[in-house]
Formats: sequence, C-alpha cells, structure tokens
Amino acid sequence: MSRSITPERRGAMSVDAFAEWAGVGRTTAWNEIRLGRLRAIKVGARTLIAFDDAQAWLCSLPEAQRANHCKKSNGTAISLIAQQSLESGRPMDWRDPR
Repeated sequence: MSRSITPERRGAMSVDAFAEWAGVGRTTAWNEIRLGRLRAIKVGARTLIAFDDAQAWLCSLPEAQRANHCKKSNGTAISLIAQQSLESGRPMDWRDPR
C-alpha cells in the first residue's frame, strides 16, 4: 500500500491492509478473525475490518506484543496514536505515528 490509511479516508480496511497496518501476516489476521478475537464484517464478497475493531484488537494484546501503543484513559483503552492526534489537533496517520 503506497498511501497512508487514515480514518478520514477509510472507515474500514481489507484483511490484507489490516495485516500490513498491524504488522502481522495474513494468516495471523485470518486466524484472529476465525478465533473471534478480531471482528470482521462482510460487504458482499469482501471481508473488512473497521478501524475501531482493528484498534480494539491491538489494545487487547498482551503488553509485550502491543509495545505500549495503547494506554488506559478513564478506564478505556485508547491508542497512543489517537491520543497524540487529539492532543495535536492533527489527523491520525496509522502508518507513521510520529
């Protein structure tokens, strides 16, 4: 994928795009869906993952795997990328959280 994925441009992504975004393989992504740990939706023949569901999956991983990309805020797990976006007022860039 050559363009960065932002929620403003897309509300959901393909399983392949999710795997790239999350830094996991396609097989892992499909296994997470099959095991019910990653919510996927069907639109016609396509399988999509909503950004909110992708973020929830990432924040549900054990600490060592999620590499501190999530933190608790008022009892809710949120992405540090989202937190930085809220603090800076700039849109989120899921591929480059700097």
